[in-house]
Amino acid sequence: MEVWTLWHPDYWFAGALKALTALISFYTALTLIPLVPRALALPSPAQLETTNQALMMEIIERKRVEQELRQYKEHLEEIVQTRTVELESANAQLRSANQELNDFAYVVSHDLKAPLRGITSLSEWLLADYGEEFDEEGKKMVNLMISRVQRLHQLIDDILKYSRVGRAKVEKKDVNLNKVVSELVEVLSIPENIKVEIPNQLPTIKCDKTRIEQLFQNLITNAIKFIDKPEGLIKISYVDAPEYYKFSVADNGIGIESQHFEKIFQLFQKLTSLQDSDSTGVGLALVKKIVELHDGKVWVESEVGVGSNFVFTIKK
Repeated sequence: MEVWTLWHPDYWFAGALKALTALISFYTALTLIPLVPRALALPSPAQLETTNQALMMEIIERKRVEQELRQYKEHLEEIVQTRTVELESANAQLRSANQELNDFAYVVSHDLKAPLRGITSLSEWLLADYGEEFDEEGKKMVNLMISRVQRLHQLIDDILKYSRVGRAKVEKKDVNLNKVVSELVEVLSIPENIKVEIPNQLPTIKCDKTRIEQLFQNLITNAIKFIDKPEGLIKISYVDAPEYYKFSVADNGIGIESQHFEKIFQLFQKLTSLQDSDSTGVGLALVKKIVELHDGKVWVESEVGVGSNFVFTIKK
């Protein structure tokens, strides 16, 4: 009876099932062994709580920063709006001031020129009708007075030109400088002993034609004024650079001392040795202003007794 019980098929099935279960458990254990270090590396509940609190603090800090950024943006927009209103108001005031200045300049010009014309007419009338009664010194004084009045008249015109340059709109278009300079040479009263040379072709550039004509006219007349040699020479040259045009107007005149290189471009500034000339002290200041309106620079290279070279650039 006991032998039969031991080898009964039910026991074989139960044993096989237990063996299979043991194998599966063993396999599961082998599979879990590599995962044990990872499981041990998992944070504890306390660590998770600490991490959670840190994340909450970071979220709170980010929200605070975002709020500050929104407030800063709103404040910046208010500042921009305020500045825009202030700028528009300032521009309106500036336009009004420019118009008033323009009107004032013409009124002053008219009021000053009227008596000057009267003085000139009276002086010329005195010389014509009573010239024989004046001695040489008297005639010299009357002629000197006429010369001074004409100089003052020219000064008023130069001041008006200078004031207009900064206010009027710069209208740039293609301008053939060969034509501009050639026409100036024909129009200007250049003494026979002074020669004007243009070694190379001048370019066609985009600029304000009226102002560029003024610029070259002032530089050429300035050179004529201070040439003291029996054979005067004015050389107008041009060099092409990648970003700008470079021009020069050179002469063989009296030259300028180096300490005066900056001074001569200031308004109403003249060299002490030239106070008796008919220079108004505005011409080179006007040149500088015109060059700067064209995003350029101007300077002088000179040697006393040899001559001067006025160089300026015009941005392309």
